Amino acid sequence: MKKLLISLVAAAMLISCAAFALPASQAEQDESPFAGAVPPVDSLVMCMLERDYSYRPASDDFFWASLYYMLGIYGSEDSRSTVTDDTVSFPEEVVWDYAASLFTDFQGLPPVPAGLEESIGYDEATGSYVLARGDAGLSETVLGEGTPCGADSWLVPGQVVSLEDGSVLCEFEVILTESDQMFPYTVSDLLILS
Repeated sequence: MKKLLISLVAAAMLISCAAFALPASQAEQDESPFAGAVPPVDSLVMCMLERDYSYRPASDDFFWASLYYMLGIYGSEDSRSTVTDDTVSFPEEVVWDYAASLFTDFQGLPPVPAGLEESIGYDEATGSYVLARGDAGLSETVLGEGTPCGADSWLVPGQVVSLEDGSVLCEFEVILTESDQMFPYTVSDLLILS
């Protein structure tokens, strides 16, 4: 009888463990293959919407404004950053890593435009860029299924969804290209649809 009871308890534990493992496995299956591209795409979309920009990597204003969003919102999570109550600073190599995810043809950091010098500073003593901290706001960027559109590139639809009521605030399309940089994809183009 004792052996039967032990066997039943062991079986119950196995079933229980398997049941707890199912949601994690399902969550992994439901996650978009482009999840690693959300931070750069979200940063670009927010910059484009709030500043009424189109995707223009050759524009120094657009380049630094987009990078400001990316570093200000997502950079404080990077272990190489230095965070205070109201600023976050990054060594130049970190800024390069983030810029490479925003622009496929990234070649180097242009000078910070005069209009953004109050928001983005450079500390020559430490070789770091210093920014005011930002926040992600009350929305979420969601990426859909991709359609191949070239060598190692996909056309991916996306939406910005309100976290308050689930409404769609914006729809867009982005071209993502595989990358061997810090992020698994880099943005080649982005178009706001609505």
